[in-house]
Amino acid sequence: MVEPITETPPVTPPETPPVTPPVETPPETPPVEAWHKGFGEDAGKDEDVTRYKTAEEFYKGFKERGEALGKKGIIVPDANATPEQREKFLNDLGRPTAPGEYKLDAVEGLHESIKVTPETTTHFNGEMHKIGLTNEQANAVNKMQMSFVDQAVKAQETAEKEAATTAETALRAEWKGDYDVNRANVARLITKAGGQEAIDAMGGVDGLGNNPVVLKALGVIAGMLSEDQINSIRSPIGQEGGNETVEEAKAKIAEIQKVGSDDYKALMDPDHVNHKAIVAERDRLFKKQFPTGGA
Repeated sequence: MVEPITETPPVTPPETPPVTPPVETPPETPPVEAWHKGFGEDAGKDEDVTRYKTAEEFYKGFKERGEALGKKGIIVPDANATPEQREKFLNDLGRPTAPGEYKLDAVEGLHESIKVTPETTTHFNGEMHKIGLTNEQANAVNKMQMSFVDQAVKAQETAEKEAATTAETALRAEWKGDYDVNRANVARLITKAGGQEAIDAMGGVDGLGNNPVVLKALGVIAGMLSEDQINSIRSPIGQEGGNETVEEAKAKIAEIQKVGSDDYKALMDPDHVNHKAIVAERDRLFKKQFPTGGA
């Protein structure tokens, strides 16, 4: 009997792993010495040195600083410096040698209430000189200061006008059609009591409306007085008249002494509210009529 032939399977040889080449270790890099090492140990602690990365950068910075200081160099005075050294330092920086040497540009467009006088300019220049500002710096400060003051004054003026307008509108609504009449009565009252100078100080008749609160208060007073009472009010001596001729003074004295007139009543009644004022007015007019003291 013939045995069957059994085939032996081929043997697969094991895979050979790839050979990894050895990693070459680079040679150690010697440490880079700081560029400023030659300056000494203290240089490595000085930020004015270490902030530069290379010697070239340091040279450029050193050169620029030297050019900024100028060829002659400027030494910053320390705490022990003399006043003369401090003055020299400020002058070397470009400050005028004296306050009077500042040349300031005129600032245009300022509010009319802002007045620049020789006194204010002298004071400003003196302060700028103490601080040590150059002419250019002082000029800039002056313009900035004037601008701030101008804006503040204009803002205040605008606010006051708006407040006055609001108050006047309210007063007109309260007085209705009597507004102009009441205002005229107030003007008459002020003129009689204080003379033209008083009404002028309030901006005239039209100016009374600029302060509605005062106008309302005076309107109440004027409303409590009759026409005759307002007319009988005498202003303080010197507020009315003052430039009369001899004949004019004589005529006014005659009016005061006219029997039955309000002035005569005030003259003859020591308890009258206008007694002192009318006596003073009569005496003033007497001096006009008789300047040498004669009768």
